[in-house]
Amino acid sequence: MNYKRLTLLLAGVLVTLVALLLIRPMMECTVPSIESINDSRWLKKTLKLTPAQAAEIQSLHQELGKTLAGCCGRHCRARASLMEALFASTNGLERSQALIDEMCRAQAASELATLTNIYRVREVLTPKQRELYERQVKSMDCMSGTAGGGATCGCMGK
Repeated sequence: MNYKRLTLLLAGVLVTLVALLLIRPMMECTVPSIESINDSRWLKKTLKLTPAQAAEIQSLHQELGKTLAGCCGRHCRARASLMEALFASTNGLERSQALIDEMCRAQAASELATLTNIYRVREVLTPKQRELYERQVKSMDCMSGTAGGGATCGCMGK
């Protein structure tokens, strides 16, 4: 009797493990984030990039990173100055408006840099890779954010 129970128990455990192994890939989130779209390693694996394509895209992403860091810096400096202007005894409203305008210019520059990068990456890809890349970009929930396409800079949220 114990042998039959043990056999049934082991069979149940085995079936459960096999089922988990089979459904695990389906449980993982397949919606790419802006971080994955801008991650050269992720793109290399997902799009099966050639070494030349991977190197070119890595270069594009490094350039994008520098641009976004500059935009983020501009945005954060303007936001920090906004606190001072907010309570200034003279010209506070005018200075606040100018700083908000600067924050908007920095945001627009980061969004434009992100979109330009997407176009530049597309140019490196084969038609089949481009189709997959475009599907992945389109499937992202949100491309808006502080530092271009959902990335956030260090000063936000504080």
